Amino acid sequence: MPVYASLLRGINVGGRNLIPMAALSEVYAEAGCTGVKTLLQSGNVVFRCSGSTAALGKKLGSVIEARFGFRPGLFLRTAAQLRAALAANPFVREAEADPSHLILLFFDGKPLASAAKTLAAWDRGPEQAKLAGGVLYIYYPDGMGRTRLTSAILDRALGGPGTARNFTTVTKLLALCDELESA
Repeated sequence: MPVYASLLRGINVGGRNLIPMAALSEVYAEAGCTGVKTLLQSGNVVFRCSGSTAALGKKLGSVIEARFGFRPGLFLRTAAQLRAALAANPFVREAEADPSHLILLFFDGKPLASAAKTLAAWDRGPEQAKLAGGVLYIYYPDGMGRTRLTSAILDRALGGPGTARNFTTVTKLLALCDELESA
């Protein structure tokens, strides 16, 4: 069975859409996933499961909604996709020096044709953004707390929602995937 990382959008933020990670692990196990491990409190789950990515995403979304009463955005990536995302990173120096401020935004589908141009024209702050290989890489040198390059702006530029994880978290998720693949 393939190994996946599931990235949930918008849970455990600001006291809303609360999901304890132990309960989330139970839901994945009940859905037929094995080797389930969570990382942090932001909806990162690594697991093995059979079935197509699309069917698995729908199934997990439905069981999460049934258990917790809401359906968060759910983005599935294989270990190979995470590895490729880390390898395609255009901000190599920033990843080495300041990995917590380098964000990888995962989204489904293709971004709008105008997305790269829109993001390249961003000049309202020190942020840098580049699309590469189906991932948007954003370096927030001053952090995300006061940025004007918000998720709403990014969603409009891309043509749909995504979910962000910093470089350190994606590296840790890949390590968990690798552990599960070698088990």
